[in-house]
Amino acid sequence: MKVVAIADHDTPFPTIKTPAAGDFNPYVYLCAGWNVLVEIGIATGMDLDHPNRARKVGNEIKI
Repeated sequence: MKVVAIADHDTPFPTIKTPAAGDFNPYVYLCAGWNVLVEIGIATGMDLDHPNRARKVGNEIKI
């Protein structure tokens, strides 16, 4: 697993640099992170428009 940082400054990790946005930095980081997740989904062949339904894990109650 690779660790990648999203920041407006250098970090010890490979960094996706974003512009400094003052009070809007958390929003910029959120948008950048979401775009990274979308690109990973596309690169791995996931169909983001038609997701599979998640299955329940654990004990099911039988009535």
